[in-house]
Amino acid sequence: MGDAFDQARQHFLDGLAHFQAHALTEAELCFESALALMPGRPSTLTNLGATRVKLGKAGAALPLLEQATAAEPGNLQAWSYLALAHADLAQYTEALACYDRALALDATT
Repeated sequence: MGDAFDQARQHFLDGLAHFQAHALTEAELCFESALALMPGRPSTLTNLGATRVKLGKAGAALPLLEQATAAEPGNLQAWSYLALAHADLAQYTEALACYDRALALDATT
């Protein structure tokens, strides 16, 4: 995998630490850096999307979370944050469908 993978992993781990500490702007920057080095990784897409939802950037979170759920249809966290993003944008039909998907996944775990 090499240096880019190692750098992306470190950015991702730093992003998780910032997210857990509620340092959301810093988390967003770390997840963006990780994604730039390793595009398309569902875990990074999910966490960047979740961070953006919490920052009030639902519109910017949608494509990330949609990509994450397409890559990993069983990603409960991505479906949950996708539902929140749709709700924040007053897209209630889409939000309800995502909540239903998240609840169905949660019932199987």
